[in-house]
Amino acid sequence: MAGGTYRLYGLSVRSPLVMPCPPGRGHADVTLVARRVPGPFPHSGRNAPAWFASQVLADGSTHLHWRGLADVVVSPDGTHIAWQPLSPGTQEIFRGHLLSQVLSFSLLARGMEPLHASAVAVDGKVIAFLGNCGLGKSSLTAAFLAAGYPLVTDDLLVLRRRRGRYVVEAGLPRIKLFPHVARRLLGARARGPRMAAGTAKLVLPVPPGRTVRGPLALHTLYVLERAPSVCITPVAPAAAFLEILRGAFNTVHLDRGRLASQFVFARQLAATARVRRLGYPRRLAAINQVRDAILKDSDEAPVDVTLVTPARRSVR
Repeated sequence: MAGGTYRLYGLSVRSPLVMPCPPGRGHADVTLVARRVPGPFPHSGRNAPAWFASQVLADGSTHLHWRGLADVVVSPDGTHIAWQPLSPGTQEIFRGHLLSQVLSFSLLARGMEPLHASAVAVDGKVIAFLGNCGLGKSSLTAAFLAAGYPLVTDDLLVLRRRRGRYVVEAGLPRIKLFPHVARRLLGARARGPRMAAGTAKLVLPVPPGRTVRGPLALHTLYVLERAPSVCITPVAPAAAFLEILRGAFNTVHLDRGRLASQFVFARQLAATARVRRLGYPRRLAAINQVRDAILKDSDEAPVDVTLVTPARRSVR
């Protein structure tokens, strides 16, 4: 099992597992090791442990448990992650959890607040979709991919504050879709392993030419909701603040320090970002119409050229 050092979400990650990520350089921010971790995971009464559970250990480390999959311990500062597989043949499934749920603890330890969002690049700027499971973040992202717009990230979005504005770090070069959505939007050749046992959702690799490498400026954050027709409306900072809090990716680590940091992040992002509410019908037949409405809306926003030099067509 040969790995290396990789770059994702703005972190340099050293891992014995081969990762579907660009190579990293210099000192590793996070080191992954495969070794025995504390167990068995405690549970109350006669009930078996839940599919997922977590606890804080005496030294401040976080112990994560996925039943039948893996036990993981993340160091208090997020720089070291140890894992122990619990059954053979689950490496691909675990890799998905490792590069999202587990790594989110390292991001939080470094003061980076990940959001439950997916994103694409339009003319060198980021269009992001924020929303809960089932609201179509990945499907909308796939519709943009099908039209030639590169992937920034799927499911986990990381922002950094730069010169008073926010940039988005590149995530994993993959997208998670149900088979019928993948076939409809990306074609018959869209294939990949299942995301997890018990679900039909697939993890589809995205070729290097259809992804971005470095951080790009955030253009618009769209808050998704169901609606009978396509409707895009501005979101005031106070309402945007609440939506950003609701869109937190990691809802396990909730100590006082993290909550205080989360509130500061949500307030700053809501005050500076262009946030829109996007209501639309969840029908694949309408998804290209939704994509065109988003592109039209993004064209109506001014561009801050201090953060990015536009490519392709301009976002006016």
